[in-house]
Amino acid sequence: MLEIKMTTLNNWKETIDRLQSQDDVEKAKVFYLGKAGLLTQEMKTLGALTGEEKKEKGMALNTLRENIQNALLQKKEFFDDVLLNEKINAEAIDVTLTTRPRPQ
Repeated sequence: MLEIKMTTLNNWKETIDRLQSQDDVEKAKVFYLGKAGLLTQEMKTLGALTGEEKKEKGMALNTLRENIQNALLQKKEFFDDVLLNEKINAEAIDVTLTTRPRPQ
């Protein structure tokens, strides 16, 4: 299991690229977007800025949030596909077997 270390918002993409499981995706989601997440903490600093600074930083943070959400969603879908393929391979049906006779 990948240990999500304290990182800055600048290297979120590398952190998401290194995720190894669905659990890691959920941890990263909480780490960046959760109630006490890095992005949430940055959003809380907007109140101390002037109008124009607030507008610029707010737009940048919203774009960053969307990018992080999309990257996490893609990674989650990747792991969902891997799990589905593993399940399909485990449940392979041998079509060369004869069928069971149906009760009359």
